Amino acid sequence: MTIIKEKGYLKDYNNYLKPIQVNDIVDGKIINKTKEGIFLDLGRYGSGIIWKKDVVESNKTFSSLKPGKVVKVKIVDIDNDQGLLEASLAEAEKENVWREIKEKKVQKEEIELPVINANRGGLILEYKGIKGFLPTSRLSKENYPDTGGDKEKIMEKLKKLIGKKIKVRIISTSEKEDRLIFEEVK
Repeated sequence: MTIIKEKGYLKDYNNYLKPIQVNDIVDGKIINKTKEGIFLDLGRYGSGIIWKKDVVESNKTFSSLKPGKVVKVKIVDIDNDQGLLEASLAEAEKENVWREIKEKKVQKEEIELPVINANRGGLILEYKGIKGFLPTSRLSKENYPDTGGDKEKIMEKLKKLIGKKIKVRIISTSEKEDRLIFEEVK
């Protein structure tokens, strides 16, 4: 038994016996496409389906997903009405983006993002489908709306930034609350 442990086989064997659970991310091989969705071979876990609606919500196009292609999916239901595992491309992609976000925060990496909206408190930015907030207090001197407290002038200056790319760093995240907070860097 010690030989098995030393070579790492016992760990792999135990993982192999672990049953699939909701929220697991696994590889699925596309085996068929229908008007309802995409059927997957999930290996030892059985067959699964990605509903067409989910493909539309993901960053993939239905036509790009061909039989034989392997995709990462998140399990959202273990046993649906047809006895299939339900999988989501969109959820797997979103989880991957959150993983990237957390890594960028830890690394204090600077990223350039477009401003998509503004409100009196600051700017709304978006990173790969996840919206985040850049508070006015975290803007650089160049973009800070120093208007003597006139709320209308503050909004006017902030709205001028919509569409402009701003270099930011992630300072706070909450995947559970789908929340991102940025600060501008210069």
